[in-house]
Amino acid sequence: MSGDESLLKDKHIQAVDDEIDIIETIMDILDELVIYLTRDYKNASKKIKAGKHDSAILDILGVNGLQLLEESVDREFWLEFC
Repeated sequence: MSGDESLLKDKHIQAVDDEIDIIETIMDILDELVIYLTRDYKNASKKIKAGKHDSAILDILGVNGLQLLEESVDREFWLEFC
């Protein structure tokens, strides 16, 4: 890996939030990531359980966030960036 290459480049992230302005901010800040956006629990849960992501950014207070957190921990997403 070259010194200029980011560790985040091309990582796949599941971002879950019910507020579009938060989603837009995530996309702007993390533009080198491949971001999959979800705004509701049902679709987010399906995508998290499919396990096609390196990590997840969750709205803990909305969209059943604590349940999504448990599902994400079960998939061990957090290990990717440790």
